[in-house]
Amino acid sequence: HDYYLKGRAIQRPQVPEDVNAAALFLLTQSSGFITGQLLPVNGGFAMH
Repeated sequence: HDYYLKGRAIQRPQVPEDVNAAALFLLTQSSGFITGQLLPVNGGFAMH
């Protein structure tokens, strides 16, 4: 568990609300010009 937290840009555990916020954004008109993209919701873990 600590290994994953240390490897993230955001130093806290992920909570369901993190994923919910991203999903809700994709459902709004604000994301209307986004097509075929990956949106990693991982606290920056993939950057390392």
